[in-house]
Amino acid sequence: MTELVAVSGVTMQEAASLLFALNAQWQEHAHTIQYISELSSEEREETDGILRAMFASQLYRSYFESARPMLNRRAVRYIDELLAKPS
Repeated sequence: MTELVAVSGVTMQEAASLLFALNAQWQEHAHTIQYISELSSEEREETDGILRAMFASQLYRSYFESARPMLNRRAVRYIDELLAKPS
């Protein structure tokens, strides 16, 4: 959580709230990734664009890297592969 404080410039109490919000956002993304093969090509393109935009944020990337060991491995692998491709 100290990394969130450093990256975002918030207090520890605010960082705790921010951590919960980032985790909720990740859970939504992980759920979408779980069913990514069921999306139309347009929906998948939109989802990939949203995910790329999220990971452009230093705050979200910092959360992701620090929480990586606890996150859904399939979703983490999808993100790694997505970000490795040129946009």
